[in-house]
Amino acid sequence: MKVLVVEDERLVRELLVEKLRDAGFDVLEAANGAEAIASFQSQNPDVLLTDIRLPGGCDGWDLAERCRSAKPDIPVIYSTGYSETRPAWCPEPSC
Repeated sequence: MKVLVVEDERLVRELLVEKLRDAGFDVLEAANGAEAIASFQSQNPDVLLTDIRLPGGCDGWDLAERCRSAKPDIPVIYSTGYSETRPAWCPEPSC
């Protein structure tokens, strides 16, 4: 199974790619939406794992829509490390 991992944070992307490869997946990687679209078109992945917040004009939501327009049944896994709200354990704005 071929997984396209799209993550702009290099260390996070490398960790995801390493763990997926260790689990036996064929992994493609991209750092932004433009790279991901090019990889999707040329490599035809089976699964898309994308960060929601990506640099450039194409975020994870847009990317998934574009991929699904070409391949409607592709499973999409969304991830993000961003939140507009602070966790309950962090009452200070500095967290």
